[in-house]
Amino acid sequence: MEGSGSQSPSVSVVIVTRDRPRSLALTLKALRQQYYDNFEIVIVGNDKSLGGLAAESGIKLVRLDAPNISRARNLGVAQASGEIIAFIDDDAVPEPTWLGFLIAPLAQGEAEIAGGFVRGRNGISFQWKARWVDHKGQTKPLAVDRTAVFMPDHNGTAKTEGTNMAIRRDALIALGGFNEAYHFFLDETDLNLRAGKQGLRTAICPEAQVHHGYAESERRRGDRAPKTLFQIGASVAVFVREHTPTPDEAIRAFREQHRKWLLSLMVSGHIEPRDVWRLLATFDAGLIEGAQRQNTFAEFAQEESFVALPVSPSPHIALYGHWVRAIPLIRKARRLVKKGNRVSLFLFSLGSRFHTVRFVRSGYWLQHGGLLGKSERSDHMIRIMSLKSRFNLELERVSNLRSNCIQR
Repeated sequence: MEGSGSQSPSVSVVIVTRDRPRSLALTLKALRQQYYDNFEIVIVGNDKSLGGLAAESGIKLVRLDAPNISRARNLGVAQASGEIIAFIDDDAVPEPTWLGFLIAPLAQGEAEIAGGFVRGRNGISFQWKARWVDHKGQTKPLAVDRTAVFMPDHNGTAKTEGTNMAIRRDALIALGGFNEAYHFFLDETDLNLRAGKQGLRTAICPEAQVHHGYAESERRRGDRAPKTLFQIGASVAVFVREHTPTPDEAIRAFREQHRKWLLSLMVSGHIEPRDVWRLLATFDAGLIEGAQRQNTFAEFAQEESFVALPVSPSPHIALYGHWVRAIPLIRKARRLVKKGNRVSLFLFSLGSRFHTVRFVRSGYWLQHGGLLGKSERSDHMIRIMSLKSRFNLELERVSNLRSNCIQR
């Protein structure tokens, strides 16, 4: 989906970053390949993440040392100038059509909030699709295969994910932005429920997709194993105070969910048995501290001036071949990217190895796996077919996300 300059709503993409300059660079590289052409980027982060960056046309930098994602988002919104505010994490990479699909129902006046689907580390399986959240913070899946708009009711509202969501700026300002009592976890869920109480509509857009890497942070290791659950416990305490008629019951449910998660990590070998109780103790300590936190909302002044980020009008080119030709194909992909093209490279090996997808640092999408291997994990094993036929099958799978690739 391509933007159309001044006819398209202006969008500010807010990124909160902390100690992740490498993954942030990948996020920015992918954002520069968006088809939507009327957006700016606002980056809020500490010195380690922002140290190598300089403000430039279409990019605003805001420094914040405190590890508070809600505070950081509010500072980003304060500097944002777009009619619509979109959010993505610094360890996430958007598909080239992401922004166009995400903001479409907001631009058309069908909803005030929008969220998309989030793919996991293998680039194919989904971390999150469509969900409904109730006032106890519990979620259930929603069956959504094309953009759908949901009205809130007394049971809750459609949920968006903080790494893939957008909201009209005037609606966000009216809500006071994010509640800064949530330093991490449940921050966007709180926003969803407050918006629901105001009757705001939420669109779920399956084709608005990002790939989320779960990079290492102060709270978790690179393999997703937690280092502490303190901020999670603190946010649970704030959430149940604000939204839940039976807070003790809701706290028990959250704690039990995290206990089961920790036990699963122990069984898989990611943490030791002694870590389960140690981490639950940090959750309990967070509950005590979070119960004392005061709600803090933002006051937003007049928005700053808007300058759109320059994006390339060049087409998306798809390359494919066998692994034995990987080196010349990779070199070709890099050359095309340097010329301003968007590129997808499909490399196939013999056998049934499952496929993975990632956006590499050279700036192209790489999918690789066996000629007979699964891409979507729910599929049957692929029947025997030629290299060209398998390429066409995979290209069709991502055609809407990559927007009419030219084959080479």
